[in-house]
Amino acid sequence: MKPILAIALFCLFANGEKRYAKIFFSNGNTKEEGWVISNSKTDYWYTYFENGKVKEEGSYANGLKNKYWKFYNQNGTKNKEGRYNNGLPEAWWLYYENGKLTAKVCFENGKKNGLALFYQNGTLSRAEKYEADKKTGEWTDYESFKKDNAPN
Repeated sequence: MKPILAIALFCLFANGEKRYAKIFFSNGNTKEEGWVISNSKTDYWYTYFENGKVKEEGSYANGLKNKYWKFYNQNGTKNKEGRYNNGLPEAWWLYYENGKLTAKVCFENGKKNGLALFYQNGTLSRAEKYEADKKTGEWTDYESFKKDNAPN
């Protein structure tokens, strides 16, 4: 009955009005849900794994991922989070493994741009620098980083 309800919602409100949509897996669990205008995703959305746990959540604008998003593993632990701008990763993204921070990476226009910081057991272990997705530097200790990045 749920798939029929989702189809009915799409048919009833296909005239450009904002409506709430739900899409289901064949087992009846919700696959994704959120707001739609003129068949384009908008505002806040949730996507789920088939086991019912949240897979990702965040906002859309004009059908593109926008603003802050969170992503999860099938067991429910967060594996990354960050900001989108017009569907492209932007600014700092945080990456996790088993609930612990493993990396912070800076993006610009969907490409790594700036620093990427890597952590082991909560301690900074390595830093890399990127320009338009190309690695331009790498440091494994603070002194070498300071030396290479000191103002002239």
